[in-house]
Amino acid sequence: MKLVPTSDAKVSNLPLDNFIKEGVSQSNRVVEEVMSSLFNTLSENCERPADFKLASGAKCWIKKFHPPQKNSDGEWMYGFDVKFEEGEALSHLEFSVKCSGWERVLVAPTTK
Repeated sequence: MKLVPTSDAKVSNLPLDNFIKEGVSQSNRVVEEVMSSLFNTLSENCERPADFKLASGAKCWIKKFHPPQKNSDGEWMYGFDVKFEEGEALSHLEFSVKCSGWERVLVAPTTK
């Protein structure tokens, strides 16, 4: 089976590298803002009812750890702890959150 190219009149060249750079730039601008908003929803302490319980019945609190900042690879990250009630084998777990990717919608131009 031989592939036949479409007519040049029906295909527009898309500068993909510029399109991707623009998407990365837009992503970088909003990642910090989104992470700051998410981080600010977390509590500074555990002086409140537990956020959830494990299957064992252990009470757990989610607490701020480190605010959004760029790591050595230039990726935005923030951290939170899950603190366990006293008497448990572990006192807490530490989590680091980063943006795992972004998508860009390729919208075909419309005619009116």
